[in-house]
Amino acid sequence: MSFFKNLFDFKKISFKTRIITGLVMGVLNTIFVYVIDLVFDLSDLGIDYYGFFFLWMTIFGFIFSGIMIKKNFN
Repeated sequence: MSFFKNLFDFKKISFKTRIITGLVMGVLNTIFVYVIDLVFDLSDLGIDYYGFFFLWMTIFGFIFSGIMIKKNFN
């Protein structure tokens, strides 16, 4: 049950930290996927694909930052 408690515990991990973690995770994952697509597929899938990927990775990073930060730094 502690897994779900840490997801939305805004007292331990603040809203600002969650936003920053989400944005960093979104940017890094999007750049990584872009480079992998470019190197291995020799393709550029367009701004709409990478924008959608960035959006979902940012949301994922925002939600799971409570677990990522608590696990790594506390």
